[in-house]
Amino acid sequence: MKNSEQTSCLTIEVFGRGSSKQAAIAEALGSIQKKLMLKNTKVFLRVEPIEAKVKSAMEVHTKEKFLFFFFPRVRISYEVILEIDVRVTTIDPELIQFEEIQSKENDRLLHLFGK
Repeated sequence: MKNSEQTSCLTIEVFGRGSSKQAAIAEALGSIQKKLMLKNTKVFLRVEPIEAKVKSAMEVHTKEKFLFFFFPRVRISYEVILEIDVRVTTIDPELIQFEEIQSKENDRLLHLFGK
């Protein structure tokens, strides 16, 4: 059997938005795996962030009013774009040789019901 495990280094850019600085950064870091899944068809064993660089960080002030005149308030939200170097260990399912077994339909039903 071939070794189907591979390690590679990638640089990805992630975006996060939140009501606090910590929430915006946490959302950006939480989207690393989703972003990697879009680019790759392999199965991830390990995703290790190596280095994070802040590409952009903004504090957005939005003025809101109830019925266009009453109770004005300013809402603050934070947005961050991070450039992250990631070490990814993957398994390529195409390199795994699966053994083919023929079974009868009755055997499968018995297996499903635990008999």
